[in-house]
Amino acid sequence: MLHHITKDAAKKFNIKEGYRPRKEYVRGSSRILDYVQQAVLVNLPKKYKDLLVQEKSKSATLNIPNEQGSFDRKRFNDEFWTINPKGDKFTKDVTDLQKATWDSLKFLCQLSKLPDGSPIRVGFLLKKYIEYSVSVDDKNREREERFYEQKLSIYTFLEKKMYLEDYSPVKDSRSWYLYGNNMQLAKSISELFIVEVVKNRDGGSDEDDDFLRYLADLSYNEFKPIIQK
Repeated sequence: MLHHITKDAAKKFNIKEGYRPRKEYVRGSSRILDYVQQAVLVNLPKKYKDLLVQEKSKSATLNIPNEQGSFDRKRFNDEFWTINPKGDKFTKDVTDLQKATWDSLKFLCQLSKLPDGSPIRVGFLLKKYIEYSVSVDDKNREREERFYEQKLSIYTFLEKKMYLEDYSPVKDSRSWYLYGNNMQLAKSISELFIVEVVKNRDGGSDEDDDFLRYLADLSYNEFKPIIQK
């Protein structure tokens, strides 16, 4: 079917979907897809340099610090605060936002617990804020700049307990297509190889089974399956 994919799949506008090939990009798809028992479309994201630039800028924020040792003020400044040192509409009356955020972080980790009773750790809060930050960036990518959602400060995020919310990629978003539920894969986008089953008469009905993601080295035809949790 390789010679029956239209050029639309690689056109600039398709960067919004991670250059995801679709059934409608199969030339004559109304007949070809009727005949075949299975139809599988593949994608090698590293072919698209503009996509790599955007996704690699995202992966730069996905470095969760090693939780070994104490998390002191210096580590907070270097590893957490640098993600977003800006305030928002809720922090206009906060005179020293950096100190207030540090104090809020200490309070949560020392005296608060998650709903299941487990302790709140810095790595967890950092991971959740990064997921939140990436989710806002993904939504803004689909909007005109005047309709951008403003990112809340780390302080507001902690004070409003937004770390209890789910920021998994929205189904059918670019992030979900590329990484499923594992945003850390953004660090390995140059090795990513995506297989999507667009038709399978013998398969089940679970959409998650329609995707297979690999870390691939095409020089040696090596494919390491990525197990989604």
